[in-house]
Amino acid sequence: MIEALSFARSHNKVIAFGLGGGAMQNYLFQFPKAKIDVLTVEIDPDMVEVAKKFYGYVPTESNRIEITDGIVYAKEALARGELYDFIVLDACSNDKKNVVICPIEGFRNEETISAMAQIVNPTGGLVANIVAYENPNFKEEEIRKLFSKYFASCFLMKYLPEQRMLICSHRPEWTLKTQRKKFLANLRTQQEKLGIRVVDPLIEFNPA
Repeated sequence: MIEALSFARSHNKVIAFGLGGGAMQNYLFQFPKAKIDVLTVEIDPDMVEVAKKFYGYVPTESNRIEITDGIVYAKEALARGELYDFIVLDACSNDKKNVVICPIEGFRNEETISAMAQIVNPTGGLVANIVAYENPNFKEEEIRKLFSKYFASCFLMKYLPEQRMLICSHRPEWTLKTQRKKFLANLRTQQEKLGIRVVDPLIEFNPA
């Protein structure tokens, strides 16, 4: 996301499918100079109340919530010609009968993935939370290959010992393997500003 957003723009547009506790939204609003406009599409209105009550989430004019089906919204956004600088896909199921609970099946549908890819600008990107209860490495790779049909670059980055996220971009060769030095330099810069230790665990979890 560091590479996808720009301080030079009048505003940056981020769309999130799935609210969770609203932690990502709260985090982005620590940087008012970045002028980030976040639209969160959440199907369950109860999640909004949970985020407000327990996680300090506060909707604002530039941190909006749309209560609707994100799968439908992605396709409608494409039809309207909307364009975003970054997509955060964190749409999960609570049903552990599903082998993959994040992202839900509808967001692994090729029509939906194609729609999301088309509403991301050429220098933007997408990050997706992946949670699989069976054969996680196989399922994560399966999802990466699926998204790779619609993005120039997709790679998996481990952020917990047993969990990886998917990061995609329309930029060719935009992977941790090819851009490792640049990505880590960017993260170190942000780490110094925020005082949050992120680089060492990522290096540990994602050896060259």
